[in-house]
Amino acid sequence: MSSNSASWTLSLLKNLTSYLDDPTQDRLGLLIEYIKKTVSRLQNDDFRYHSVSSVQLDKYGLFDKDYSNRIALGREDTFWNRTTRVWDYAYAQLLADDLRALSLLLWLTRLFRNLVAGISTNQEKAVEYEWHVKVLKTLDYCLEIIENKKINYRDDAIAFTNSSMQALSNTITGHPELQQLLWSDLMNETIGKGILNRVATQEDEVSLTSLLMLVYNSIHNSKARSKILVESPTGIDLLKYLLCKAELLLADENSKRFEMIYAVISELIDLDFFPILYDMPSISARRDQPNRHQIALLKFLDSKLHSSDPGQTQLSPSSTTHLACIFQQLSPHIINSMKEATNDSLSDQAREIQPELMENRSTLYTALILLLQCFGNLSQSEDENTRASLFSGGVVAVAISLLRQAEETIPRITKPIKANSAQQDSGEFANVKRDLVNVIANMSYKNRRVQDEVRNLGGIPVILNQCSIDDANPFIREYAIFAVRNLLDNNFENQKLIEQLAPIEVLQHPAVSDIGLRAELNDDGRVHIRRG
Repeated sequence: MSSNSASWTLSLLKNLTSYLDDPTQDRLGLLIEYIKKTVSRLQNDDFRYHSVSSVQLDKYGLFDKDYSNRIALGREDTFWNRTTRVWDYAYAQLLADDLRALSLLLWLTRLFRNLVAGISTNQEKAVEYEWHVKVLKTLDYCLEIIENKKINYRDDAIAFTNSSMQALSNTITGHPELQQLLWSDLMNETIGKGILNRVATQEDEVSLTSLLMLVYNSIHNSKARSKILVESPTGIDLLKYLLCKAELLLADENSKRFEMIYAVISELIDLDFFPILYDMPSISARRDQPNRHQIALLKFLDSKLHSSDPGQTQLSPSSTTHLACIFQQLSPHIINSMKEATNDSLSDQAREIQPELMENRSTLYTALILLLQCFGNLSQSEDENTRASLFSGGVVAVAISLLRQAEETIPRITKPIKANSAQQDSGEFANVKRDLVNVIANMSYKNRRVQDEVRNLGGIPVILNQCSIDDANPFIREYAIFAVRNLLDNNFENQKLIEQLAPIEVLQHPAVSDIGLRAELNDDGRVHIRRG
C-alpha cells in the first residue's frame, strides 16, 4: 500500500469512529458529508464505471488496473467493521422514521458499489459482511416509499434503488461463485422477497436498466443460472413483465431499456432456452393462438436472426425444431383464417361487430410472418444441421400446404388497384405468398430431399403459379423463378415434370384488360394479344 493510500485509509477509519462515538455531534450530517467525500475519492481512483458488465470487464481489463485506494480499503477489516457499524446505525435511524438516514444509506451504497467493481477480494468481503443483505433490506423500505407515493424523500428512494441494483451487479460481475450464490437467493427469494419484480415495475427508467444489468451479468455465459431464471416463479414473472415491456418499447428500439431487455432475451436464446421461454407457464396459454408475450419473443428471435451474418445464422437444433413445431401447430388455424378472410369479405360494420375475430386473425398473421422471416434466415444457413432440422420438422410440407391454400383463397393484387372487397381483404395476408416461396426456394437449394418432397407434394405447379406480378407480394415473381431454378437443378424427375406441363389458359392481367387488350393461347400453345 502506498503511503498516500495508507494515510488516507487511516484517516477515513478514524473519522468514521469519531463520528459514530461522539453523541454530541450531528452524526447523520457529518457521516453523510464524509461518505460523500469518500465516494468522490474512489471515483477519482482511475474508475469510471458505475455499473460494470461482464463484457466491460473483458473489454477494458478492469481486473488488471491498479486501483490503489479501493484495494487498500478492501484489505482493512477495520474498514468493513466500522462502515458496517455506520450502516447499522443509519438503518436503525431509518426504521425509527428518521428519513434523513436514507441519504447516508444512499452514499454508503454508492461507496459499496464503487468499492467492489472489478476487485474479487472486495466482492468477497462485501458478501462476508452481508452488505448485499443490508442493501436489499433498505431497498424494500425504499420501494414502499415509492409505491406509497410518499413525496418527501421519494427522489432519494429512487436514487437508492438505482444505486443498489448497480452495487449488487458489481458485487457478482466476474465472480462465478458469488453469481451462483446471490442469483439463487434472489430467484428463490431467500433474501429480498419479490424485490426484483417490484423494481422492474417502477416507472423510473434507470431503475429498470440497472436491474437488467444485474440480470444480464448473472446469466451471462451460464446455462445453470439461466435455467434458474426460466424455471423459478420469480424469474418467470420477471420475464413475462420484460416481454410485455419490450412490446411497449418497440417504437423506441434505441432506448437503453429495450437494448438491455434484448440482451437478456438474446442471451437466453443463445443458451438454448427459446423452447422453454415460448412454452413457460403464464406465458403460453393456447396452442391455436399465440399471445402478445409469444409474439414479442418471436420478434426478438426474428431480430436476432436478421442481425446475423448471412449464412452464419445459428440456432440450436432443439430451438429450430421447436420453431418448426410452432409452425405446424398454427398452420391449420392459419388455413381456416385464410378461408374466413375470403368467405366473410367483412364489411366495416361486420369488423366492428367481430373485433375479437379480427384481432385473432391479425395475431395469427403476425405470428406467420415472423415465423416465415425466421425460416427465411435459417434456411440460408451454411450449417446443414439447421436446414435438416427445418426439413424434419415439416417446414417444407407446411409451407406448400399454406401456399396452396393462399393461392386458392387470396387473390392477387395488380395495378391499377380497384376498390373491390376481394383485393382489400387479400391485404390481410400481404407478403405471405412471397415469404412462403422464399422459404421453399432456400430449402431446395442443392438439396435433393427437398426437391423430391416438393414434387411429391404437388408443389411445383403451385410454385409456377407464383411467376406473375402480385402487388400484395412484392418480388414474388423473382422469388418463384429462383425457386423453380433450385427445384430443377440436377433433378431429372422435376425437369421431366415441367416438360410434361401444358398451358391451359392465360391469366388476364387487369392492366392489359383496362386498355382493351386480351391475352389468348394459340393452337401451338403460344400466347398472343388481341383487342377486346
